[in-house]
Amino acid sequence: MMDNAIIYARSAGNSEQQVKRQRKLCRSYLREVGLTEVGFVAEYGHPGRGLSVVVNAAASKGATEVIICDLSRLGRTSLVNLKNSNLLEEAGLTIHVAAGIVSGPVTDDDIRDKMLLFAETDLNTLYGDDVTER
Repeated sequence: MMDNAIIYARSAGNSEQQVKRQRKLCRSYLREVGLTEVGFVAEYGHPGRGLSVVVNAAASKGATEVIICDLSRLGRTSLVNLKNSNLLEEAGLTIHVAAGIVSGPVTDDDIRDKMLLFAETDLNTLYGDDVTER
């Protein structure tokens, strides 16, 4: 049985191009690991209301996984990232990181902490030096 997943993409600015790039990377990851996309949520600016939309969409569509392009999409600071990761995990969702230096399912706090260390490098690798996207 294939698990259902919601893709969450976020642009810190208003870049539709960045959201499309994230969705493409997430879809490629879905195919690699055998997950089925049952929803897509895009958000612009700081992570916030979009995560509640992800939780609600997952509940209504039977999704157990949420796919993000890179860990920084959940917040650039450790505190914000931890809060948003916990929100998704408390809703019963496993977070998957589709691209970057470290990718795959985030299954415990230790892995998440290590992935956060790479988030800044991921930002520069995936998006260049465009500070509007941070």
